[in-house]
Amino acid sequence: MQAIASRRPYWRYRHNDAVTNPRPEHVAWDGKVLRADDPWWSTHYPPCGFGCRCFVESLSERDVERLGLEPTKGEDMPFNGTVERVSTKTGEVITLPQGVDKGWDYAPGRAWYPDLEKYPYSLAKGLVAGMMRDGIFDRWHARIAQQVAEELAKPDYAKLSKKAVETRLRQQLDRKEEFPVAVMPPEMMTTLGVSVQTVLLSEYDAIKQAYSRLGDPNFTANAYRAVQSIFETAELIVRETDQATVWFRDQEDRLHVAVLWQTKTGQGLFLKSLRFGSENDKRRAKKAGTVLLEKQQDAQE
Repeated sequence: MQAIASRRPYWRYRHNDAVTNPRPEHVAWDGKVLRADDPWWSTHYPPCGFGCRCFVESLSERDVERLGLEPTKGEDMPFNGTVERVSTKTGEVITLPQGVDKGWDYAPGRAWYPDLEKYPYSLAKGLVAGMMRDGIFDRWHARIAQQVAEELAKPDYAKLSKKAVETRLRQQLDRKEEFPVAVMPPEMMTTLGVSVQTVLLSEYDAIKQAYSRLGDPNFTANAYRAVQSIFETAELIVRETDQATVWFRDQEDRLHVAVLWQTKTGQGLFLKSLRFGSENDKRRAKKAGTVLLEKQQDAQE
């Protein structure tokens, strides 16, 4: 799910001082710098438990030199042992890394998922639906939103333009993670002329959406669980240059628009934006692009 950006090969563990009852392990890890591909992150990538608000900063070689930081290795990290816990439900003895709660001993950005292009549509759709429900996506989405909010609180963002803020946020926070949020039906692939069925949300785009919709109560992980229904209830699809807009209504009859983009190689299909739309937006989109699909009832309006 994750490719490490060669230009920012280090990660720094950061403890959030706003936590009233901090775990001593997390305090001890604060400020420690390890390579992004160090195995330690596979079990210690924050958040590491309920109430944990720790996060990670990505750093370039130049950042490490400029800040006078000394990278370490996972084997040399403090509190690097394990503890045993007994499950209250099964009585099973579980071994966990120190400072990490049960169920939190993995990195969402590194979580393995099968090559969904090798599965038939119905099975791939079920696999993605399960991943969207099991809490991993919620944690991933919440972590990005939290990091964006905390980054924006820094005074050096105050005088930057919106575009400059987006660029800097991505430079500071983007670790090239991707999450599968939907699977496109074969007939929709034909309509759009795409060659892959898996729709991905990249961290690059999630950062922008977290910034542009900061404080929006509709901007939740739950909103993305509706993405699958886009392809099953779409009432209008318009191609505009190198992207397509897909229009659909939710159960409350609210109009939404999703923006999709396929890479030039054809090997990646990304959800670039998900937002509310209006009838005026639809009309403008139809004039600006090529209509690929329009439901009959819309054509009669």
